[in-house]
Amino acid sequence: MGFHVDAAEPNRLAPLISVSLGRPCIFLLEASENIPGPQLPHEGAAGVLDESTGNTILPIILHHGDVLISGGSSRLAYHAVPKLLCWDMKTQLPSDLLSDLSNNFIQAHPLGNALSKSEVQSSLEAYVHSTRVNMNVRQVTES
Repeated sequence: MGFHVDAAEPNRLAPLISVSLGRPCIFLLEASENIPGPQLPHEGAAGVLDESTGNTILPIILHHGDVLISGGSSRLAYHAVPKLLCWDMKTQLPSDLLSDLSNNFIQAHPLGNALSKSEVQSSLEAYVHSTRVNMNVRQVTES
């Protein structure tokens, strides 16, 4: 997803809460001021200066289950998710989750009995392995 600002709702002062599910990603946050990055053991973690705008672009890796809260000046900052990263979903998800989802699908879906549990589970694994979901919570109107 390219650079954009979440500014469609009337209330732009309330913080925006995002929950990442699935594959990890690189989240880029553009700031009009220099933001010191976290102290990480590798170079380039403090952000990159965009010569054309003079803004700092801060890269953040979001993993499955991470929560990001954008408030204050970061609430209306440009941001993007240019890249999904590889992940080992078996270490990130409960071991019985895909099996339980497969059973539920077979019981609830009209065509569920036409497929074997291994076919359903294989399809679910492929989908979960290739997908990232970002769930946002925001206050749309002023209270």
